[in-house]
Amino acid sequence: MAILTICEYRQAVELTEGRSSMRFFWVAVAVGALSAPASADWQYTQWGMSADDVVAASDGSVVEVQGSTGEQVRGQDLRANGNYSAAGMTFKAQFYFSPLSGGLSAIRLHPENKNACPDLEREISGIYSRIGRSEYASTERNLRVRVTNAFDKCFLLYAPVTPNNDTGL
Repeated sequence: MAILTICEYRQAVELTEGRSSMRFFWVAVAVGALSAPASADWQYTQWGMSADDVVAASDGSVVEVQGSTGEQVRGQDLRANGNYSAAGMTFKAQFYFSPLSGGLSAIRLHPENKNACPDLEREISGIYSRIGRSEYASTERNLRVRVTNAFDKCFLLYAPVTPNNDTGL
């Protein structure tokens, strides 16, 4: 699990005033765990890794799959699936790779609790800069996240702010 920075902790505490502190603190911890440390990575992955490398780095929580054309995200191929847990929340994790380079180019997380999206977005908005509707970024972390909460679906889409030239994004 990632460690929250002092700034992230203060933002989480400010957001909890007048609310159930413990619940919002743990959501903030989960969001902090979902975001990468100050690098161009997400958790145990690095942008540009191969599917084999992602599976190996996951300690058995991710398996390689062959996604269909209908399972592409922004033209990127689904090539690995797994589970991810942070601060008591469980997510289905999907790993997308560039059809050009084969490198990791996006990660989509589906929370087990579909009602978690509003809380996750509230916390993400306190940590990252808003760059669009339900879209946030940290240039320091080379991490962009879009929150989708529509049509009975909730998911977070992580991608690099500045992809490598060979990711296909």
